[in-house]
Amino acid sequence: YPFTRTYIKATADARTPEDDRRHPFWQAADRTKTDPAWRYREIDTDHLIPVKRPAELAELLLELT
Repeated sequence: YPFTRTYIKATADARTPEDDRRHPFWQAADRTKTDPAWRYREIDTDHLIPVKRPAELAELLLELT
C-alpha cells in the first residue's frame, strides 16, 4: 500500500485466557505485532483514548507522519 498502517491497542483491561479466543481486539493486536506491514503501539487506557489520553494520542499520531 502507498500508506502506512498502525494499530493502537488500548491496554487498560488485563488480558485473560478467554480473550485469546473471543476478543477481536487482542486477536488483531497479536496479528499486527508480528506483521512488518504494520506499526503497533499501545496506550494504557480503555477505548476512550481521545477523551482520556488526548496528549498521548496526539503525540503518537504526529509520530506517524
